[in-house]
Amino acid sequence: MRIELIGLTKYTISSNPIELDDYLNRSYAVYCAINSSGKTFYYFMPDEARGPDPRCDYLLVCDEDCSARFIELKGADLSSGSDCCKNIWAHAFHQLAATFEEYKTLIDSEKDVVKMILCTSVHRINGEKKRSAARYKQYRYYKKILKFGIIPKILYCDDKDEI
Repeated sequence: MRIELIGLTKYTISSNPIELDDYLNRSYAVYCAINSSGKTFYYFMPDEARGPDPRCDYLLVCDEDCSARFIELKGADLSSGSDCCKNIWAHAFHQLAATFEEYKTLIDSEKDVVKMILCTSVHRINGEKKRSAARYKQYRYYKKILKFGIIPKILYCDDKDEI
């Protein structure tokens, strides 16, 4: 990914685990990834570029494995805060899709591996998804992401990403 063309502040992280949060916006969701090989990642916060379009919370990029992760953090009980989507999960997929569209010209489609991750503070109940979150595959922005050739990943509370 052509990170030198991203007009946002770039931060470097190589810790194990990698943890990214959105506590300032009262979301208690945390992206947590196991980085046992100590890869160096760069992360950006697209949501800080305020404007009319929705943006996800983080863009996490690694040159070593040519990966780019679009990450949205959502709390369990927050309203979507938006008139464009019917609920918080639908809006999360809208934010992921809009951010991808903003940066897709910087992605090398032949070598970059792109992932989209929705992290939520919702707990699994007896290993199952919470009933209110089970219908996300019907949301139009989820379907739009699938058309990009990406299958979004949901990380529930205490789930960790393997990087």
